[in-house]
Amino acid sequence: MSLTPEISLAFTFYNEEKNCRQILPPIKEALERAGISFQMILVNNGSVDQTGEILEQMAREDLRLVVAHVKVNEGYGGGILEGLRHATGKFVGYLSGDGQVAPEDVLNTLKAIREDRYDLVKVRRVTREDGWIRLFVSRGYNLMMRFLFRCPTGDLNGTPKIFPRKLLPILDLRSKDWFIDPELMIKSARLGLRLYEIPITFYPRKEGKSSVHFGTIFEFFKNAILFPLRKDYRQWKKQKLSSWRVA
Repeated sequence: MSLTPEISLAFTFYNEEKNCRQILPPIKEALERAGISFQMILVNNGSVDQTGEILEQMAREDLRLVVAHVKVNEGYGGGILEGLRHATGKFVGYLSGDGQVAPEDVLNTLKAIREDRYDLVKVRRVTREDGWIRLFVSRGYNLMMRFLFRCPTGDLNGTPKIFPRKLLPILDLRSKDWFIDPELMIKSARLGLRLYEIPITFYPRKEGKSSVHFGTIFEFFKNAILFPLRKDYRQWKKQKLSSWRVA
């Protein structure tokens, strides 16, 4: 394996003991067939089942897998941020460890970012098989975010999202909850990053239970209203955004 992998992919797992061994091998095989060197960062995001032990065992079997543990789950974004801190690849990306994205779609996202015509490549879930609650929340939220922030996508939360690792300090992501995806898309739009979306089918979970529920709706809308007022975002606009525009 190259000392610097081409791609570092962070996967978040929260009580996914039934999914771990089903999800990762097909993605590994797809990357290997394509000849892409990779690092997989497996984040045990505060699980209280056997997820952490299973991930550790998988990492012992393959040195390209790195395990990161979050002791107490602070949200989806907290797991993503922990994973990205361990990334060493030329490109970095993340997705959930629930198996709802086909390995071929992950691979196609990687191939697109390698073309060097885009700064950010992500999936857009045009067909969804994950239930009406998530579909309802997603559609309403995406409409609101396009109105408030002019985000150039109808699927803010679609993952994987992949971009050059050199953009990590510029994006300076901070959200530890579900707002990690909107934060990335809002900042990307403000920076004028070249976005490309790949249409996919979003499949039902293989095992386990989604952590998205009606309470998530309140969290989404609250974050959308408060985000422009956040101190870290105001500082980002003054420092990172200003320096990017000068460069």
